[in-house]
Amino acid sequence: AWCCVFANPQTLDISALLSSPSSSPFAVALRSSSCVMVVPNQHVSIYTRLWCVYEAHLAVEQGIVVSTAASPVGRIWQRSFLIGAVLLAFGIGEGVFLPPSSEGRYVLSIVQMGLMVVSRLYPRSSRANLVVNALGVHICGVDWSAAKFTLASSPWDPVALALLYFPANEFDRLRLAQDLEDAERLQCGYAGAAEAQASVQADKDQIMGQIGHTVPYVDDSINVLICTGMSTPTLRSLAAHGFDMRRARDFRYSLAAFAIQSWVGVGLVSVGIHGLASLFFWSGALACLWLVIQADMDERAFIMSAIGKLQVFDSVWRIIFYVGCRCAPDVVHLASWIYAMQHLECVLVYMAVWLAVLLAMTGRRQVAHVPCVGLFLAHGRQMSAEDWAGPGDLELQQTDATGGRTEALASAHVPRESALG
Repeated sequence: AWCCVFANPQTLDISALLSSPSSSPFAVALRSSSCVMVVPNQHVSIYTRLWCVYEAHLAVEQGIVVSTAASPVGRIWQRSFLIGAVLLAFGIGEGVFLPPSSEGRYVLSIVQMGLMVVSRLYPRSSRANLVVNALGVHICGVDWSAAKFTLASSPWDPVALALLYFPANEFDRLRLAQDLEDAERLQCGYAGAAEAQASVQADKDQIMGQIGHTVPYVDDSINVLICTGMSTPTLRSLAAHGFDMRRARDFRYSLAAFAIQSWVGVGLVSVGIHGLASLFFWSGALACLWLVIQADMDERAFIMSAIGKLQVFDSVWRIIFYVGCRCAPDVVHLASWIYAMQHLECVLVYMAVWLAVLLAMTGRRQVAHVPCVGLFLAHGRQMSAEDWAGPGDLELQQTDATGGRTEALASAHVPRESALG
């Protein structure tokens, strides 16, 4: 990986090395790298400096992946974890007064699933997810205490899912807030490649001469990087064809936790149902895992986000399952309902696994052009006429980690036509 903050000696005179930018040792090293890591400054965008713009030009020219160095959220996460532990403890204390056989446990399960649905409907709302996570952890404590601190033998136990989902969703919330701050730093003061500054005017003239007619494409790449946290050939191509890819990098660990709990649960059940069914499931699951590991950064985010969206059907199934359990008139009907719904769950997850494999093999670029569902699965949308009104059309909204204010974060204008495809 190339990282200019480490590669360029900031305190030394390197003007002699830059006399010919395209043949400088820095350009040669960048061309040989597989990815470029961008480290945002605190007060002004690095792309106000012409050499950083030239590095973006080289990345576009060579088809190199560019990504933003992620700021750590460890300290904020530790504080949130401690608050969550306190809420869980209070919930456990309340659950002592709820009998294990109480019908209230069905209500708690439905509420937990409802909170998960809300977090998916508003994935970028820090305030909504803050409330969802706090309530979810607290209700999980109540439910777990009422169950006498045991997890059901069924892989669909709501307590096990909640213990995975809500902490992961809190991490997603904090990660998103930090990513938006990093994007703001990349945007601050950036007015386009042509406005970037150099210490010596002759250097600027020479570098701009080498960038030449590709200035609009370099601007596109930088805008994609600001909006998504990464700039890859696929994202640049889709953005050039009018796709809004602001959420292309959205990878939610909460959805991964949901999928893991569901897939592992169904996989274990399939072992006891039929050997062929188990082979069919696990071969698909392992193939999907291998594709995720082998994929590039943006494709990995695409695969995981697509898996999370396929789990929407599983979320609906779980709500129907718990409502049906609550409404069963007697034990016989309850047993029949559980048997039928668990087999339906297996079918849904089998389909989701192999659909995930198909999507992973197809790739984001091809999936985005599939009618009706392509944009939904590819984490994008087609630009409308209003989106092309001019500079300032792609506006990122930042909600701080405490769930407070919302502010305009960045704007980018991507032309309709580009040679990046």
